[in-house]
Amino acid sequence: MKKIVIFGTGSIALRHYKLLKTKKVEIFFYTKKKNFSKNFKIINLKDDIIKLNPDFFIIASKTNLHFEQLRFIEKNFSRKKILVEKPLFSKYQNFKIKKNDVFVGYQLRYHPIIDYLKKRFKREKTFLIKINCNSYLPEWRKNIEYHKSYSAKKKEGGGVLSDLSHEIDYVQYIFGKIDKINFSLLSKISNLRINSEDIFHFIGSINKSKIIINLDYFSKFKKREIEVISNKNHIRCDLIKNIIEYKVNKKSKKIKFKLTKNYTYLKMFDNIFFNKDKRKISCGYKEGLNINRLIDKLKSRSK
Repeated sequence: MKKIVIFGTGSIALRHYKLLKTKKVEIFFYTKKKNFSKNFKIINLKDDIIKLNPDFFIIASKTNLHFEQLRFIEKNFSRKKILVEKPLFSKYQNFKIKKNDVFVGYQLRYHPIIDYLKKRFKREKTFLIKINCNSYLPEWRKNIEYHKSYSAKKKEGGGVLSDLSHEIDYVQYIFGKIDKINFSLLSKISNLRINSEDIFHFIGSINKSKIIINLDYFSKFKKREIEVISNKNHIRCDLIKNIIEYKVNKKSKKIKFKLTKNYTYLKMFDNIFFNKDKRKISCGYKEGLNINRLIDKLKSRSK
């Protein structure tokens, strides 16, 4: 039976555990927390991880701990598959991976809407891409008060641009690299009890196509949408309702996908750990580093 070690004990770590329980794997948590549930298999010492010699690793801890934990794995193991929750690091690190395979948890790449757009816009050129992701941080996690989570704390790697960097990843996965920054706003404007940024507004370009990205975590009406406009088509996608609507001239059409809540996570596990999908979909280490580099650049250019 394959063995997995999960770094972290928060909501995303527990979600990974719950989903992976359905597979034929033995799961361990690495934590120093003394009050963590006795229902799990716990490892308290890094030397014990080395003795266990697991097949897979998941780093689902606070973002500011990712680099140290990945460096430990790279130093002590080889030929292992490692999934790091997004973003890869709290800031860009000039660190090379030579012995293991590292992936970043941008699981929205596995959403059928993202797959549809990627295939469609290999051929069709666009002139405007609009991305909106609005959510309400106090509703994100049930196991912790929102202001105590790492998302609320800048020093722990929190902030809307890092937490919602899915949008940065998938827009480049579909359309190509962001190559021009016209305007970038990253700030804290709401009355949420956090010191991290809660709004990001961006205008730039990808291959001469204008792109507008809006992210926040103070909106009580949840939204995750993509709009793509070309000379012939106008496509609107809802990643929460799993709907694509498009108009070609005067004709309109709607496509509805039926997905389970954890569809994209399970597809990601199958692709990375269990070799059930041979396509290269997952975000690799170099891509994750490039997203970190872009996030740092956007932060430095923000008003």
